Amino acid sequence: MALPNFLTQDPAAYKANLDAAADDHETRIGDLETGPITVGSEARGTNTTAITTTESWIDWAFAAEVVPAGVWSQANGTFTTPAGGAGIYLITATILVNSASANQWVYLFAKLNGVVQHEIRGYATTTNSVGYLTITYTKRLAVGDTIQFFVRCSTGTNTYGGGTYKYSVATVNKISE
Repeated sequence: MALPNFLTQDPAAYKANLDAAADDHETRIGDLETGPITVGSEARGTNTTAITTTESWIDWAFAAEVVPAGVWSQANGTFTTPAGGAGIYLITATILVNSASANQWVYLFAKLNGVVQHEIRGYATTTNSVGYLTITYTKRLAVGDTIQFFVRCSTGTNTYGGGTYKYSVATVNKISE
């Protein structure tokens, strides 16, 4: 089935054609067809939180869109792959890092079952913030696998987050078997 073309259709016609083309709430990406999300979570940071030279898990403070219930633990910021949830996942985390107490590197990293999988860093000074740090990757997860996101800085202190639900977010969504 051909997909609607947003370049040649006005927005209303495009939406109507897209809705008609997406049978039973399926999502189509190019020629790839996937079913509805059966496992997924979104967590958001709400508070300004300290970053130090000691790694600490990100306190997302608020979880939303969690399917099925219980895959996201607010107690320790951990996503756990549920029974029947093995497959390929799209994993993303973004934090807003502020200006620093000293010139420093700030690190955002993801752990699978306690082992660092991906890391990104940004440089902050006392007058310039890092801005946003983002990790995005796909990973095959087995039942019981855990994902956590951590931060640390090379020296001094810093902060991430701040504001209500708008500066830090993580998603872990199953995209394929």
